[in-house]
Amino acid sequence: MNVEEFRVFCLSLPNTHEGMPFEGFFRNSLSILVFYMGEKMFCLFDLDKFDYCTLKCDPEIIDELREHKDISSHFQR
Repeated sequence: MNVEEFRVFCLSLPNTHEGMPFEGFFRNSLSILVFYMGEKMFCLFDLDKFDYCTLKCDPEIIDELREHKDISSHFQR
């Protein structure tokens, strides 16, 4: 999965939008893309080095996210 495919997936989730809230805070902060559901951050990753991402959610929701698209091989616990 490339960055754009992952971005499209994240934006397909309900009430989701993206932003770059860390601009100017630290080195490479201009390349950190963050996804929000409502006002809460749920995912972030470095656009320049897309080898992993950070997901924030309740452990019970991970299975629901896996069912939304066929991406189960991309999630690690």
